[in-house]
Amino acid sequence: MRSSEGGPPPATSSRNATRHGVTVMLCRIALVLVLGTPLLTACGNPEKRARTLLEEQGCTKIKLEAQGDGVFTYEAVCKDGDCRGEIRIDGSSSQSSHRCVSGRAAPPVDDLAAPTAAVPRTPSNPPTDAAPSRSPAGPPADKLPARLSGGCSADAPQKCARLADAFRTGSGAPIAWDRAIVANKLGCEGGDGRQCLLVGFSYNKALGTKPDLPASARYWDKGCRAGVWQACAYGADTWLSKLHGRTPDDKRGFAEATLACEKGAAFGCSVAGFLTGAGRGGAVKDRPKSLRFLNRACDAGGFTGCRILGNKNDLTSTRDPKAAASAWARGCKLHDPRSCGKLFQLGLRYARGADVPASLSDSARVMETACSLGHPDACAEFGFYLEHGKGVAKDLERAAEHDKRACRMGSLVGCTNVGLKRLKAKDLSGATLIAKACRQGFRSGCAALASRHPDLAVAAASTSEMVRDALDVVCSAANKVPLGTCEALCKAGAEGACESYAARLPADDANRIALLKALVAGRGAKCDKGDGAACEALARMYLVGSGVAKQPTRYAELQQRACRLGRGPACAAVGARMRAPDKTLTKAGVELLAATCDAGKGAHQACGVLAVHYRDSGAGRLARDMFAVACAKSLDVSGYCVNAANIMSQGTDGLPANVPRAIASARAGCGNGHAGACEWLTVREISHWQTTGGDARMWLR
Repeated sequence: MRSSEGGPPPATSSRNATRHGVTVMLCRIALVLVLGTPLLTACGNPEKRARTLLEEQGCTKIKLEAQGDGVFTYEAVCKDGDCRGEIRIDGSSSQSSHRCVSGRAAPPVDDLAAPTAAVPRTPSNPPTDAAPSRSPAGPPADKLPARLSGGCSADAPQKCARLADAFRTGSGAPIAWDRAIVANKLGCEGGDGRQCLLVGFSYNKALGTKPDLPASARYWDKGCRAGVWQACAYGADTWLSKLHGRTPDDKRGFAEATLACEKGAAFGCSVAGFLTGAGRGGAVKDRPKSLRFLNRACDAGGFTGCRILGNKNDLTSTRDPKAAASAWARGCKLHDPRSCGKLFQLGLRYARGADVPASLSDSARVMETACSLGHPDACAEFGFYLEHGKGVAKDLERAAEHDKRACRMGSLVGCTNVGLKRLKAKDLSGATLIAKACRQGFRSGCAALASRHPDLAVAAASTSEMVRDALDVVCSAANKVPLGTCEALCKAGAEGACESYAARLPADDANRIALLKALVAGRGAKCDKGDGAACEALARMYLVGSGVAKQPTRYAELQQRACRLGRGPACAAVGARMRAPDKTLTKAGVELLAATCDAGKGAHQACGVLAVHYRDSGAGRLARDMFAVACAKSLDVSGYCVNAANIMSQGTDGLPANVPRAIASARAGCGNGHAGACEWLTVREISHWQTTGGDARMWLR
């Protein structure tokens, strides 16, 4: 039930840090020289300084709670009445600030699970521009340029909400998520709990800032105390581990989650359901009650609740696969990629009888549902069922439609199925389509081509370089392609098939020895004549000892020659090995990878290696560009698109954030099947939430 992974807090400026250190040092020296040592502790103890500051303003019955980074929440009886608020201790008491919201019978500071005692500010009870007096907002780093402020201040939180939304969407202001956070902080300071919620998310998900989990917890607490129940729900989750800088307190988390759930926040129901199901938070383990909480979360639009509900219904001791399928389908409909994946896997399990009764009809039903909700491979699988009448009435027309849909959505299985249908109609373009899917990672597509249509595979290999390249490992023993087909593919020019075919023959077989010897000689001759592909293939033989003794030095020499002849993968491999003693890339390695990145097959490998180097070196702009190029050139198997999206969404090296471009990059990765990219898109739905109104259901998770 974690809200986010951990991370370091945002860095403050060196100037502020220096000023803070000097102030504290001078304060301590003065007290030692003038007053002696007794007050030294008070000077260096932020809690005592906070208490002293409140006492100086006539407050009594003071209760303080440290929130970290010199921030304390407090309750006290002051001149204005029963007060609560926040104090920030920065250097010395003369620099401290605090805000007192008077006239409210606030709950005890150690019982945030009962925010109902405060007058709630919910979306149905929006904050007004009139606000109690308060201190100036934040240090200089938290100020907005006057020309962009739009009148945003702690006294005008509604204007801050509109300004922050403009910064996030680029509507009337340059896209700048860091400035959006500043505007939301001011709005939060003005009492708008929805903006506190946004700031908490920004820190928790590193949206325009570095991750700071303690800060996210503090802002969610503020939103909760302002009556925004979604904030209470997320705040409840922060009490379940040490990640948010708090002492874990399941009981407190459960109380807050239950309250948030009662007020309609789906994530609160998810947390309460999780704790009730596990017997945590002071609650007795109660499966029916847990399921009720989770159903309530799912009904309210919380896909986390749907996913957990499905998982619980899939437990071995209480397995109800139909209920699990229903819950995961609801989560998938809410755009949760993990729920979609769970649903697809259930369909496969039905087909195989794995942990559930074998049932092709149930498998077909689940696959059809997952396909309708956008899972590419589920469309391909359902198309196969329709084609062969497995678990559903045979329908060749619908089968073809589902295969085409799956291929358009990025399913390599779907593209292979489309290719096989074309081949069946004697259309050799099907072989090229299958070969493309095979080269992108779906090797079994090439195996299907060679095993189901050997004559067509041989014919296509004799005329298409792409098919020949894709069939390089199709004859390995794992693919079970008949040896006769492998021999025919070898004679058709698929040298990779020759090598894998030879590997299946006995070690002392004369044909094997002769074939490998001929491959070494032939590739060597082609390499000497300037054939980079032959040099690269020969290098691999020296690496694994296929027909020759293993020779790492010879492998390196041939890779370098292949690189000089324009082979992108070879250059990527050579450049990646050019490392300094500290394991960083050498200048020559960087230059080689840079030259390779934008040219030749396999360029994405060089771009990816170079992007990681730039990222680790702090060259954010270059890292962004390299990740973007690698994303465009590959299936994103290494998360290139996600890395590009992260950098684009936050901005780097003086460049503003470009959220639309970041979203486009993540969509490219998600479309290519990278689960991390799909998850990125789900999390970043925050950017579309209108803080001044609109549909907040996407928050209810």
